[in-house]
Amino acid sequence: MIIECPHCHEVISVVKPGKTVCPKCKSLIYVGDPLNDEENRVVKTQEELEQGKRENQKRKEEKEFEQFSKELISSIKGIAGLGTPWDNIAFLGFNEAFYRTTKELVCTPTDFFRKMVSAPMASIFPLYGAIVAFASTAFQIFWNLNIFNRLFPNKETFNEFVAKTSAAIPFLQDQSNVKMLYDAMHPEFSAVIAQLFLTPLFSILITSLILSSVSFLTGSRARIVHYYRMGSFVMVTGLCNIIPVLGPLASLVWRFVLIYKGVKITNNFSDMKAKVFTFLFAVFNILFLSFGIV
Repeated sequence: MIIECPHCHEVISVVKPGKTVCPKCKSLIYVGDPLNDEENRVVKTQEELEQGKRENQKRKEEKEFEQFSKELISSIKGIAGLGTPWDNIAFLGFNEAFYRTTKELVCTPTDFFRKMVSAPMASIFPLYGAIVAFASTAFQIFWNLNIFNRLFPNKETFNEFVAKTSAAIPFLQDQSNVKMLYDAMHPEFSAVIAQLFLTPLFSILITSLILSSVSFLTGSRARIVHYYRMGSFVMVTGLCNIIPVLGPLASLVWRFVLIYKGVKITNNFSDMKAKVFTFLFAVFNILFLSFGIV
């Protein structure tokens, strides 16, 4: 059957009516059936066929990319589900991560420390600890200076207090101690700034070192990084310093409670062994406190 291509008018031979490709212009043409009085027509030109191939390829690539994206997001969500809220700060944002971390440490510390252990990739010293320790130090400095200066508005009233109580308080019998105490309550601005930034770092470092030291004494098998991270997260207890006078005591007690719950989870300790760990930590912590280190 001889026909003429309706697109390029090339004479071509076909076996039967139907779709075929012109050997010259490469267009897809439809060969009509003469018995049914059908006309030959162009279905798609070469350009349209190539455009269709490109569109099909593009759709295929988009579908593959969409599938890859879904799998990637699923994997990321899986990783994001591990660790503490602070470990997922990239997904939650700063405010949400800070709020959830604080809330879990206050309300569900056991679950929090269980998440802490499960974190696949986490910083050894979370910034969260530095932030709350900074706030804790700021509260403590504010109340110490505020209360002292309200009680002793000038040096004369302070000297009168020392004269009346020095017999009962051996520390105040030494004039060098009296001068040191008064000067500490009237610090220079640079000294306050230095204390605000250095005290939180030393507190985290010393707490972490005490935890790791006690872990060796109690035969802990937990990774040492967990103790450094715990040393940062338990700084949340310092927020009790917003309460004057009783705040530091409440902070200390709360810290011991968090340490107890934390070591019990991280080490899978029995109740008694966790108490022994916490007792040893308390002894070292109070010892360092007596020297004014933490």
